[in-house]
Amino acid sequence: MNRQSSPTRAGFPFWLAHPALLGCWQVLFLYHRNMGEYPMSAMIRPAVAMAIGCSLAAFIAKTILRNAHKAGLLISLWILLAFSFGNLWAVLDGAILHVGPLSLGCKKIAALILIPPAIIGGYFILRMKIQPATAGARVSKAAAVVVGVMWIVMAAQIGLGYIRRPQAQPPFADERVAAQGPLPDIYFIVLDGYGRSDVLKERFGFDNSAFLAELADRGFGVYQNARSNYV
Repeated sequence: MNRQSSPTRAGFPFWLAHPALLGCWQVLFLYHRNMGEYPMSAMIRPAVAMAIGCSLAAFIAKTILRNAHKAGLLISLWILLAFSFGNLWAVLDGAILHVGPLSLGCKKIAALILIPPAIIGGYFILRMKIQPATAGARVSKAAAVVVGVMWIVMAAQIGLGYIRRPQAQPPFADERVAAQGPLPDIYFIVLDGYGRSDVLKERFGFDNSAFLAELADRGFGVYQNARSNYV
């Protein structure tokens, strides 16, 4: 592999911009999926941490490859694939692949799907002949522009979400409710990490119906199709 020196001409570091922006975009995406659960200020620290971490990874790759554009493209590719894992896992939810005596769950299937593009894409990036005036350098700039547009679109969606979000009603807005006096305590019990009944039966052959029936007899409401609010 021929190692070519990084461009020395002064200018905006596009090779560093798109990995940093892509890392921040993932934070914006997760916040958009969970709007209303956390204040907007909650995404500042993780966004800064992602920007610093992705930039550091790009600098390390630049030191190893001795080419800034290749380093930025490689890190951005791997960031994109890494954060695609959760979405792909959700799509494959419940899938099982049988390979001889082995049974691969959705996590392993998702990893097997994403590893080849990470290797093949990295190989082609390393083989690219990138100099400041070549098409390869323009690809690096184009990547920064594309990620920047993604960033702006996601930020706009978050802003529109806040604008369209209904205003919170003051407590006891209905006088009839306020007139009832003290209301009973309500307990919402979440068994963290406890599998849903149909999932336990499908994947582990465990029948949990007796436990759920006992809860129902005691007056508890059981949500049969409950899901987590994150990916």
